[in-house]
Amino acid sequence: MRRWLLVMMGIPLALFSATVKNQIQWLNAVYFSGGIETKVVVSHEEKFPFLQGKSLLTKENFLLWKVFGEISPVSFNAGGEVSLSPLAILVFSGGGKVGTGWTFLSFTGLALNPSSNTNHTQTPTPFGGAVIELWGKGAFQFDTGAIIPGEWSHVLLYTEHALNYRMLTSADETTPWLYEADSGQNYNGWRYLTTSVIAYQMPLLLRNIGCLLSTTTRISHRKDSPLASSGWGSDYTEWVFGPLAYFEGKHHSLTILLQWYTERQYSLKEGHFTTWKYEKTDVKPYRIALSYAYRF
Repeated sequence: MRRWLLVMMGIPLALFSATVKNQIQWLNAVYFSGGIETKVVVSHEEKFPFLQGKSLLTKENFLLWKVFGEISPVSFNAGGEVSLSPLAILVFSGGGKVGTGWTFLSFTGLALNPSSNTNHTQTPTPFGGAVIELWGKGAFQFDTGAIIPGEWSHVLLYTEHALNYRMLTSADETTPWLYEADSGQNYNGWRYLTTSVIAYQMPLLLRNIGCLLSTTTRISHRKDSPLASSGWGSDYTEWVFGPLAYFEGKHHSLTILLQWYTERQYSLKEGHFTTWKYEKTDVKPYRIALSYAYRF
């Protein structure tokens, strides 16, 4: 098994035993609005014991690094991430990735969406720039099985909060853009993302059942066109939520999600999205998502 010579606090981590995991993940989603999504993610990670103690909170401390590549019919991304757990209940991570997109059939992977565009169209720019994404995350996690013995005593709690920066190199600060066939309302700048999960873990092939909740809030350009002014909703927070089921074998795993989301409704929705007039928010069915992974 290969050891990478990483140095932390002057100590080469190659002296310690690393847990190595390679994974191929296939992500698929069918949207109730009629769209589909598919992506393959290949990753390699190595996990090292780090500043471990003998207490319940420190005996599993670790440092982990990961590199990955993602490909979809309209995009490619590559990146990496480093995670540190100084306590069993805390994980801090930082990373980044870079990618680009192209047009395939009727699906647009990369496009500019300046205000001169109308009728919900964008300006496709295949390979017309790089999308750079950077993030820093902090997570709190807890497993009741750590304090209550037994195979059936595991209730898992997880909440993650992230600051995320994204930019398209060919777009200026005032020009929105589209990536990976999304809604085309991206601006270069910062976002605040959260993910929370509560799940029950079982010693079965069906390993976990639970609920997942995620939010996305714009930080940059937040005051451009707020909801209170009947604008298009630059200060809008999108909520996505629903049940999950996770199946796990020795090398294979499958995650199934059924999700709803909050969607802005407009009294006027003509021309470029920056001219739309917000009226209310509805909760609607979002998607059915499947994630299959093979670990080796």
